[in-house]
Amino acid sequence: MYKKVLLLVMALGLFSTGVYAGTIIGQYKTPRGNIATIEKEEIHKNRIGISVNGKEIKNNSWYSKDAVTFVPLREIAEMLGAEVKYNAQTMSADIVTKDNVSKPKPPVDNTDYAAQAKLVGDNYVYEGKYFTVYAPKDIKSDINAAVKYLNEGAALALKIYEGRIPELEKKLTSKKTHPTNIYLQTKESQNYSFEFPENSAYGGLEQMETNIKIMAPSLYKGQGTSIDGMYKFDSNFARKTYISEYVRVVDNLLMEKHIWSPDWYGAEVPEWMFKSYVKYNTLVAVNQYNAFAKTVKGKIKSTDVKFTDGNLRVTATGTNYLNTGVLAIAFLIETYGEDKYNAFIDSEEEKESKAFTDSFGSYQDVEKKWAEWLK
Repeated sequence: MYKKVLLLVMALGLFSTGVYAGTIIGQYKTPRGNIATIEKEEIHKNRIGISVNGKEIKNNSWYSKDAVTFVPLREIAEMLGAEVKYNAQTMSADIVTKDNVSKPKPPVDNTDYAAQAKLVGDNYVYEGKYFTVYAPKDIKSDINAAVKYLNEGAALALKIYEGRIPELEKKLTSKKTHPTNIYLQTKESQNYSFEFPENSAYGGLEQMETNIKIMAPSLYKGQGTSIDGMYKFDSNFARKTYISEYVRVVDNLLMEKHIWSPDWYGAEVPEWMFKSYVKYNTLVAVNQYNAFAKTVKGKIKSTDVKFTDGNLRVTATGTNYLNTGVLAIAFLIETYGEDKYNAFIDSEEEKESKAFTDSFGSYQDVEKKWAEWLK
């Protein structure tokens, strides 16, 4: 899929210090029957400059004539991350944006995980690389979807946290020191829980057991919605939920790392921050973030996030609380880059304010950019 563009104005800044002009030196007839004009460019002593997202273009091929400015389409488009293709038959330029470039589909996982499960008492038990799934006899087939979704969650967690948590792969695969147990529930009325047993001895990052009770995938039939009304309880929601739960397991390891270190994250971090970070990454992974952002941006105000009081805080209430947090995280990552966001979280500074300004600059400047980003 592609977009045909005649004029590109997106994210451009023009700063003029003079004029370019051209003299007609020839004409010819195109396959469409139109007359094409060939101009010889004449450079005057002054120039027109163009910047894309603050970066100046060095090419000297643009000029202005009869109050119309002509710009180097290919160079500008490529600086915006698009691909330009010339169609010789129609004599047109096709600009393909990143959002429209077809991406290779991930391989389909057709593994029969349920067949690998063993009956232990009243449950079928599947021993995965990063977790163990327990399913009652009557929902043995649910093991397949559960394991596929959890594997996606493990892959995403490793991508996000690898290098930030010591020996992460080793920890996640150890059933002795870091077991993660997933218990599939057969009824919607059964309680969900995410807990650490009392006998799970914390010793820094040396030991952490996680037990999660969650609705079996087959129960997500599209009957009902999430609390904020944005999602149906269907298979897509089940996938997102399972991925998110496993990422949350690993995010708790990151929290544990900071708790045992004299830095701000372990001492001051509000609950919304790590929950929102997990949700943001999950939404991006399942290609639901853009739709989410489009919906939520219209429901919140810039004042729902406070930057100017020396701390980053979400003041929105109700269902908007966590969703606003997701947008705040998205804003920081999209505006400043994920490396700077991670540097903020992983900073060894004892105060959040110092870690924040080291990564993003003053709270006042960030607040202004936040208000602009929401528009």
